[in-house]
Amino acid sequence: MYRDERYGAGILYAEWPAGESAPAVEVTTRFTTRDRMVDVTRPGGSPAPEDRAALAKYRESSRLVRTDGIVKKTSQQITKGIDNDVEKARAIYEWIVDNTFRDPKVRAKLFGQWEMNWLAYNYAHDVKLVSSKDEPVAFLMYPQAETGEGRKDSLDPDAFRYKITSRELGA
Repeated sequence: MYRDERYGAGILYAEWPAGESAPAVEVTTRFTTRDRMVDVTRPGGSPAPEDRAALAKYRESSRLVRTDGIVKKTSQQITKGIDNDVEKARAIYEWIVDNTFRDPKVRAKLFGQWEMNWLAYNYAHDVKLVSSKDEPVAFLMYPQAETGEGRKDSLDPDAFRYKITSRELGA
């Protein structure tokens, strides 16, 4: 395990000798869930405030994940005159829905096998993979792999395969 210095994200790193014909790794993660449903449309339904310093770390711009420039200017225009964080988030969401579209010519970027049992592994930005000679990845939304020939295309199932499954464990 490797831990990202900036965000503290745990990153599994595995290495095989050159010429390994079928490199494979299996990862089992156990976690406990809890219902954090909050009805933000009802008075008193807002979630507890988050620590401002913690939020600032995840909202700051990085080299590969921009939150400054046109992103900041556009979000300020969208939320002008809105004081409530929930309403700001709703306004930005509605703007995205109204002003973006899925270009069918662009390769789909789906997250593995989506089962709605999602555990966030992607909270670090500009992640330099261990022993990598390539550029950092913007974030860890998809598993990543490299060989002696370079980085595998995580969106090409013929070049790089992975499967995500989940099941409920008994108490």
